[in-house]
Amino acid sequence: MRWAPRQETQHDSQAHQGLRQKRADLQAEAKGLLTAAAAEGRGLTDAERQRDDAIQVELAAIADEVTRYERAAKAEPVSASRLESDRPRGRAAVGPASPGAGQRPDAEGSPPGRPR
Repeated sequence: MRWAPRQETQHDSQAHQGLRQKRADLQAEAKGLLTAAAAEGRGLTDAERQRDDAIQVELAAIADEVTRYERAAKAEPVSASRLESDRPRGRAAVGPASPGAGQRPDAEGSPPGRPR
């Protein structure tokens, strides 16, 4: 099926905006974890590390979803009647076949009619 540009709906726009806001919130939370640990002169605790890992997984999922929305905003299905109207008319010119085309090579691997 061919695809053509489409208008983004208000629902798409709101969902996309919601994902972007969630991404910003998660990024701020992850930065806060790292900043707090650095301010105290320590590394992340096990609980902070687990939360940061979970945030990274959520961010990856959001990135995939945002990509889906952006791809969908750029394309929509084209009707079968439109495909018919876009079909090229006439035939393409076909030249003569090369010598030996469609013939199998001889026992030594040379095409028929060629010197060895």
